[in-house]
Amino acid sequence: MLHASQPQNIVSTTTSSTEPSSLLRNGGKGSDLHLAINTGLQEPSVNSITEENTKSVTAVNETTNDLSMLEPNKCRFTSANSAIAFPRCLGIEMEMATPPRLHSYAWHTGIRAETPIPNYMRLHEFCSWGYASSAIDVYFEHINPVFDILGKEGFRHRCELFWKDDTASSGFEALICGVLSLGTLFTRDIACVIETDIFEHGRCLLEQGTQRHGDMSLDHVMAWTLRSLYLRSTSRPNLSSLAIFTTVHLAESIGLHRELDTVVFAVDGSRKVFTPDVLEQRRRVFWVVMSLNQLFAAEYGHSKVSLDNVRCRKPIAKEGDSIGELIAMSELLSSCTGSGVESDALRVAIENLSILPTNHAGLALLKADVILCLSRRFHLTCSKFNSSVLSTIMVVLRNAFAESRIMSEKRLPWWNLVSVPFNTICLLLSIDTRQSISHLPAAIDTLETVSKSWDTHLSREALQTAQMLINRFVETKREDQELLESLHRTVDHPSVSSSNQDWTGTFGNDLFEGLNGQDFGWAQFFSDAVH
Repeated sequence: MLHASQPQNIVSTTTSSTEPSSLLRNGGKGSDLHLAINTGLQEPSVNSITEENTKSVTAVNETTNDLSMLEPNKCRFTSANSAIAFPRCLGIEMEMATPPRLHSYAWHTGIRAETPIPNYMRLHEFCSWGYASSAIDVYFEHINPVFDILGKEGFRHRCELFWKDDTASSGFEALICGVLSLGTLFTRDIACVIETDIFEHGRCLLEQGTQRHGDMSLDHVMAWTLRSLYLRSTSRPNLSSLAIFTTVHLAESIGLHRELDTVVFAVDGSRKVFTPDVLEQRRRVFWVVMSLNQLFAAEYGHSKVSLDNVRCRKPIAKEGDSIGELIAMSELLSSCTGSGVESDALRVAIENLSILPTNHAGLALLKADVILCLSRRFHLTCSKFNSSVLSTIMVVLRNAFAESRIMSEKRLPWWNLVSVPFNTICLLLSIDTRQSISHLPAAIDTLETVSKSWDTHLSREALQTAQMLINRFVETKREDQELLESLHRTVDHPSVSSSNQDWTGTFGNDLFEGLNGQDFGWAQFFSDAVH
């Protein structure tokens, strides 16, 4: 698999609306600018573009009303109608020999210089290759199978070159920091000094990359993704949410949300060949980012980041990976986050989620997270929790309970080991039916086991809070019982013989015989009813 260090020097042109912009209007047809960008800047096709692809490009270019540019050296993605791209578009339309470059002209008054880039120590200067190699192995064994945005052989080879020749961009160095931070997290219960130093070094490199757009690359987006996962596993919900939201915007800024079937350059230069492996990796990174964006937002109760004109195709599933199931989970969750979602739609989403396969323990826990999000929404939407729906939910959650125990024994600190049983207890108490109460022992036992296994402030706090909620639940049940017992009275039940009494002997064959001789109007009523 090829990796993100290769420049993404392209422009995608796609249709995003039916109404052309003023820049493209010209007597009902596309302007000269449209033709210039799509033909004037393109070089002769290379071998990687087939005749069919060329026909497809032509068809799209004839109908598109939206142009999207990506500056080849800086990976700067923008729409042609933006303030950044418009001066260049205008220069192209006027057939200037050297049109203005894609640049933020007149962006502000310019009275302050940009902050200089700090001279950071390089990662290999304070982290040995032996330590890094071990952490890389742990990452690819336990974490990458769930998200699968990196290829182990290619990544390890680039790392070896970095430690040997100091040849790596700041984006790739930040990506290494993300891999090592997660690998160390899944190796040690107690953080070591070097783990903190590596994570902080990665943060500095990422902030440097966002401050200077020319340094941005696919490596930066992957590094931000891993930073989001580390923060979700170690820090407060607001930090991980902000990190993944930032990642979504960075993915958009380099054009990951667009397909590259049609390519033009924002500046003159040779056409870059993007192999299927490179395009596939872009898709994988984008959809993993969007899936985490949806999941983190739903867990924290925030709005997800939504992008306009998403044209990125879904990645191709590979044997043994989980990316297809991860995307499917996030899409089921996304379909049920609107304000007008009905209980039937939530029920269908829960059923569809339950049948999704999970080939990794981490994915089973993510599946439990998603079904808990849907279940809480369903419970608030539906006045009565259907027993069959609860049975479906508990199949998923019980499987997650088992994985929580196993991974706790293996000392693999996925962030949802404690949260799944804890949130299950909260859900079952809120449903408050005999069926839901019957599932409480399994959830409580799992939470106790996992909490005692990790024995941290957060795990003890979760167990204590759950026990407080359960104690109050028991108290309310006892109060209800006392109230009901105060209403209890002894009732004389009829004897068996009286219950079998022949009532026809009392009333005769005609139950209304006694009413016929009196002027109650009943005979006329029943006569009319018959007719």
